[in-house]
Amino acid sequence: MRRLESLRRRAVLGGTAAALTGLAGCNSNTNDSESAEPSPSSPDQNKTEDTTTQPEKTVFDGGDLSDFLDAVEKAAATTSGQLEIESGTYRFEPFEQESAPGGYHLFAYDTRGVSIEGNDATFVFAEPTVGGLRFEFGRNIEIRNLEIDYDPLPFTQGEITAYDEASRTVEVKIDEGYPSLEHSMFTAAQRVWASIHLPDGSLISGYQAENPLFFRRHGLVSGDSNYSLMKKVL
Repeated sequence: MRRLESLRRRAVLGGTAAALTGLAGCNSNTNDSESAEPSPSSPDQNKTEDTTTQPEKTVFDGGDLSDFLDAVEKAAATTSGQLEIESGTYRFEPFEQESAPGGYHLFAYDTRGVSIEGNDATFVFAEPTVGGLRFEFGRNIEIRNLEIDYDPLPFTQGEITAYDEASRTVEVKIDEGYPSLEHSMFTAAQRVWASIHLPDGSLISGYQAENPLFFRRHGLVSGDSNYSLMKKVL
């Protein structure tokens, strides 16, 4: 019982506010009122067990697009459907899928019930001649805070040097430092389109972005940087 008194004094001097529990390891077969004196409780005894069920969450933190597709399918199989992408920049080559049509870096079929949190991550696709992600016949798919980019960027720009209203064509000289329209990213693409802008970047009056010009590949005028663009005929 001397050890008990010592513990009690240390508990009081230490200013502990923890509740005291019954004494363990001490004979209680005495007749005085101090036969069952309490002792300081251990830290573990004061812990409350957290029985809250945490939602299942799948995490993608790197790999190729096959790994990303695995993470999507794994998340879809959980009750929460949550997929979290760790913040960062991920560069991807196209994922060759035997049973999927071409034209995309990744093709996902019949994906359902997935919520993808991008955490401001960036997916950089390395093949500019094909699309990025395609979810076909999917349902309840949500993607937030994810940036999509290409490197190289399937883009070029130039200055209009001539316009022929009768033939519905314009001639364009590609700006220095930008890829030629003979680049494989354009020649291998199913279609190449262009839009006309003012020097400040705004569209010209009466021109609609959804009614673009289409590159006429045989319309090379002179040199590698001059091209003829044909107005789309609706």
